[in-house]
Amino acid sequence: MFLLPFLLFAWPAQANPTTELTSCASYCLSVTPIVCVTTEASERCEQDMHIQWQAPLRTQSACVYVENTLLQCWDVPKTTANKTTGSWQGPVVWPEEGTVSLTDQSGAIVAEVRISTQSLRPRRTSKTRSTPFE
Repeated sequence: MFLLPFLLFAWPAQANPTTELTSCASYCLSVTPIVCVTTEASERCEQDMHIQWQAPLRTQSACVYVENTLLQCWDVPKTTANKTTGSWQGPVVWPEEGTVSLTDQSGAIVAEVRISTQSLRPRRTSKTRSTPFE
């Protein structure tokens, strides 16, 4: 049971079902890790995240967001390469449930990865007991 949160924490995610960015046909977004694990459910989770992206050559700029908070934008120089790539790494305050998204020069979301915060001790819900004789 304790192995499951670790596996979720260590499992990378990609918006494209391919296993590597180099084999991506269009826009790709890789986020590692995709789950931030806390000890208590009430704890805020802040942890480093590593993001890699790849876009077609025609891409002029790209931006990466975590839950609509801008992490970084890149102006893509004209090049002879087949793909345009970028990466970002740094601390992130994780949402309980959210997304990391990649946008193109028009601001449209072109790739997205779901992320979440999990706790080793989930919140306990209080059960209100009522009896028919109250």
